[in-house]
Amino acid sequence: LPLAQLPAWIPPVPASTFSPEGAKWVAEGIESGKTRGTATLSPKEVADAWAAKAPPDFKAIRKTTTTDGVTVEVTRLVSKADPARWAEIKAEPDAAGAPTKVRLRYQMPGQPPAPGSAPAPASTTPGR
Repeated sequence: LPLAQLPAWIPPVPASTFSPEGAKWVAEGIESGKTRGTATLSPKEVADAWAAKAPPDFKAIRKTTTTDGVTVEVTRLVSKADPARWAEIKAEPDAAGAPTKVRLRYQMPGQPPAPGSAPAPASTTPGR
């Protein structure tokens, strides 16, 4: 399904614009989503600012890697009450002078079906 908007518990990524081509799906009771975009801040600035916006009931986990002089920042916000609820950004530099590339992914327990509704056929689950 198209990802029209992120779940309300995910803080906005500072100075960023995301593609309208994001996607979300529910499989085995877990809602997952992903989208890509760009930010005008450096990867470190994006990661620092987003980690600072973590909701109080979430912990921020940071990972910085440098390969061949390219530094990539990964920040994951994980619910303290339910580790199955998390959001992650990966911020990496693009060509010199270009915006930072940002990838956002999330997972959370899916919403139960409405009473009286039939479950979706297995063939509509991505990857199956």
